[in-house]
Amino acid sequence: MEERTFFEILDRFVDEGSLDFIREGRRVRVGQQDAPPAAVVRIHHPRFFKRVLASGNLGLGEAFMDGDFTIEKGSVTSFLTVLVRNRLDKRLARGMTLPMAARLLWIRLVNRLKGRQTAISSHYDYEDDTLFEQFLDPRMIYSCGYVTDPGGTIDEFQRHKLQRICEKLRLQPGERLVDLGCGYGGLLIYAAQHFGVAGKGCTLGRRHHARATANVAAAGLSDRIEIVHSPYDAVDGTFDKLVSVEMIEHLRPREYGRFVDVVSRLLTPKGMGLVHWIACTERRNTHDPFIQKYVLPDSSQPRLSEVVSELEEHDLAVLDVENLVSHYAHTLRVWNERFLANSAKLGNGYDERFKRMWQYYLECSAAAAHASAGALYQVLFARNYPPMLPLQRV
Repeated sequence: MEERTFFEILDRFVDEGSLDFIREGRRVRVGQQDAPPAAVVRIHHPRFFKRVLASGNLGLGEAFMDGDFTIEKGSVTSFLTVLVRNRLDKRLARGMTLPMAARLLWIRLVNRLKGRQTAISSHYDYEDDTLFEQFLDPRMIYSCGYVTDPGGTIDEFQRHKLQRICEKLRLQPGERLVDLGCGYGGLLIYAAQHFGVAGKGCTLGRRHHARATANVAAAGLSDRIEIVHSPYDAVDGTFDKLVSVEMIEHLRPREYGRFVDVVSRLLTPKGMGLVHWIACTERRNTHDPFIQKYVLPDSSQPRLSEVVSELEEHDLAVLDVENLVSHYAHTLRVWNERFLANSAKLGNGYDERFKRMWQYYLECSAAAAHASAGALYQVLFARNYPPMLPLQRV
């Protein structure tokens, strides 16, 4: 019953592209019958159908983690891109079952009860840093890069991103820069080395704090850069420039005003800031249950209007808005390639199920960047009287 229902739904709703499924020697094509399949999916266990029908992407991700299916041609990304492009999630939402709705509600409730520190630690404080070392660049920048050549390296993507952020902020020697959610300190170190600034970074991740502090010391910048283990709203001081890269996704919507309060407090009267985040472009800001359960608990994707309206309420003039979601698709592709090539180096603390979970997370995110209504914004703003805008964007 579940198998027949699964194929009927896909064949009905997949209008663009096609997929082939192989189950016990039988091959089924859904979508455009005369189009070559974007992916060939071999189903190994009959529970695959029930899991996907009952729990959508959460069930699909768990089925991949447990080996219920494998991809024989194409990739997980190409498979999921077809599903996302055809808006399967929205078309099926009308038929969501009560058990699925209850399960999603329970996942979100548990995440909220854990609190943000637990949520942050569950993603960033693994037994060691080797997980991130397998796919990030040498600076350990865990955010979208900027792509000038799709065939480039992840180091190039991230270096271009850091350079553009610094240029957008018009950093000058002697200025003070604060980074809210500084990760391993890569942006602050780059800005100090190439633009002559001093500054401060904050993070809630224990390992981020320890390694960022060590990275600053190794770069010989301990006298110019301070890394604090604290929430963003506990940071003190005043700064000429402010940056926050993929941090506000960890805030709840009711906290966006508080975040911009802090931004306004930290900036000097002539200060400038840049916020970079993964965003939602739709009226309803829904949260993927697989990401919520396994990777980024209690995370969100703020709409552009939610952030910009708060900037306007605080008299912070918006100078530039740029959507870099296509760059995120390439960043995720390279991260996944590096992870698959290097995952064998992970220690015993990362079993095969975990590795498949992480692969699914990277490929699912890449599919979303390719075909969903998501976005990745960089918003540049200034206090009070904004400086003259350049004729061309950086």
